[in-house]
Amino acid sequence: MGVLAVADPARTETVTDSQQRVLTTVALQVALTLENVRRYGEGLARVVALDERAQRLAWLQHISADLHSLLDPPHILTSALRQLAEALLVDQAGALLFDEATGAPAAAQLLAHLPAETAASLLAPLPLADHPLFERLAENHRPLALDDLAAERLIRPEHTAWVGFELQSALFVPLLANGRAIGLLGFGSTQVRAWSPAEVELA
Repeated sequence: MGVLAVADPARTETVTDSQQRVLTTVALQVALTLENVRRYGEGLARVVALDERAQRLAWLQHISADLHSLLDPPHILTSALRQLAEALLVDQAGALLFDEATGAPAAAQLLAHLPAETAASLLAPLPLADHPLFERLAENHRPLALDDLAAERLIRPEHTAWVGFELQSALFVPLLANGRAIGLLGFGSTQVRAWSPAEVELA
């Protein structure tokens, strides 16, 4: 665990047996105290982790109940966006569904957006081909957190405009069904922020 060292440069006498016993006793007490502190910290961290997990499960149950009460995709996506946007503390978000009418999806259609009043200008289908954001997400179908969009070499503002405007950071979450992507959720922030693992897991 560590070493407790005691020194006196001014004396040359050998430490006596009595002094060694005292030092050993003190060192043992210090070690026991440190070990108790370490165990307490680990126990507290486990309690906090369990509490956070319980809160996430309760939130997921809540949103699941809301979604099951809805019938059509736009309402489902709007409800999901609203719930997730509140949890992630963002005010701009969008939900796309891929057009699979001709087999392999070639375009995506915006079905929900926050704030709702900006959706009207974003209704045109988005082609998937040669779109760096969609291509990057298609590589592994996993959430993509971009902390600093300005630093991205290939992804430009026009590629994320369906999420929001003047974005500095964004989080993208594929919608998967039977192992294939059927759509995409996007969440944007006008401030540079680091998306935490908990936020990515939540989304």
